[in-house]
Amino acid sequence: MSAAEAATIVVSDIHWRVLIEAQRELRVLRRSMSEEEYLEQVESLKVFLCGYFTSDRQCMNKMHGIAPLGYVAGKGKGFKVKWGLPGTSKSTGIRMAVLAQCEAKKVIVVAAFLRRDEPSDEDFAEAFRTRDLRERSGPTR
Repeated sequence: MSAAEAATIVVSDIHWRVLIEAQRELRVLRRSMSEEEYLEQVESLKVFLCGYFTSDRQCMNKMHGIAPLGYVAGKGKGFKVKWGLPGTSKSTGIRMAVLAQCEAKKVIVVAAFLRRDEPSDEDFAEAFRTRDLRERSGPTR
């Protein structure tokens, strides 16, 4: 195995969580497609995020669809993630506030925004500020 292969982060390396607040919005998305399509989107998103974490170990650079928001005090690194949905562009897709706890290899979807209007930076800041990450979270699907 090459050094590059050993350094590749794969979906199974990460513990994935979706907070209850994000699940509320994601249910709307889930109802808009078949179970198979939804699970395919979830898996694609996880692979996409792992590609980012593999390519930028410090998680500091902007990449198409991912914008680092910096450290969330005592919690990890915050990101704004844009994800296009089948039949739509990224401009009409979903926005997520995602927290990465790099050392613990955890990714937490803190909030999801299903709307045409771009969530403001304050919307994302509020999501990170008000969510108790120790609270109940649902399954990763």
